[in-house]
Amino acid sequence: MKVKPECYPCIMRALLKTARRVSEDEWLLRKVLGETMDVLRNSHTERTPPDIAAESYIRVAKLLGNRDPYADERRDLNKLAKKVLPAAEKLINAAADPLFAALKIAAVANQLDALTTELSSPQKILDAYDAAPFHAQDYEEFRNDVQNAATLLFIFDNAGEIVFDTLLIECLKKVNKNLSVTGVVRRAPMFNDATYEDAADAGVDRLASLTDCGVDVVGTPLHTCSKQFRDLFLSSDLVLAKGQGNYETLEGEVRPAQPFAGKAVYFLLTIKCEVIASFIGRSVGDAVLIKEG
Repeated sequence: MKVKPECYPCIMRALLKTARRVSEDEWLLRKVLGETMDVLRNSHTERTPPDIAAESYIRVAKLLGNRDPYADERRDLNKLAKKVLPAAEKLINAAADPLFAALKIAAVANQLDALTTELSSPQKILDAYDAAPFHAQDYEEFRNDVQNAATLLFIFDNAGEIVFDTLLIECLKKVNKNLSVTGVVRRAPMFNDATYEDAADAGVDRLASLTDCGVDVVGTPLHTCSKQFRDLFLSSDLVLAKGQGNYETLEGEVRPAQPFAGKAVYFLLTIKCEVIASFIGRSVGDAVLIKEG
């Protein structure tokens, strides 16, 4: 998805928020905004929002002298999610269709990066699960694909929500006992995206092998990922990608006439902005499972 005018102030806010995790010095904050504006000013309109955000993050992190301003938040998000996990697991096990329930709770958990202060108790996240609309018109096709797949590439999004992704992987393996899952994380810190350390802390490594896309990015821009990762992407029977960043970078690369056209990808996310809501045709706050490619 190409960057829209509305994306620019959003990127600015994200980098200012990042800087404030390190310092409240106004001179430094102005330098951070200036650095971000320089990236925005020199970015062509064919770039995706995550691509611009990633370049801004790397430059700002260097300016701050801190490559990982979100380290504490990622640990806290995982800790918070683990408190909710038993209640979430109970809800999934009681559902008429546990896989559908696991997909919805994983999609609702995609809010964790934006709503950390609100999701402070198990009941609140369960309330969010009950309240959030879940549009999953491609669910039956997804379930059928899971049953027939030998390999699944699961592209994770944020720390915190990755804890709930373990419940989803467990359900996927119950639907297909022979399913081999490879999880994709960040090789280096990038905002609050899940890293190898976060995935291991969440327990993903007991359910799936772990890899990264070979570059320091936000989302999964295939044209810049390593050849090794692109080969893995293309050879996987099924691809499931979490979150807006992965949607913004991947959906355009699997559309007709694009380099990876014909490779189906399922996206699981909560819509967090009007740009994505308009693009998908849903509302902000909706949880969705959609297929592209």
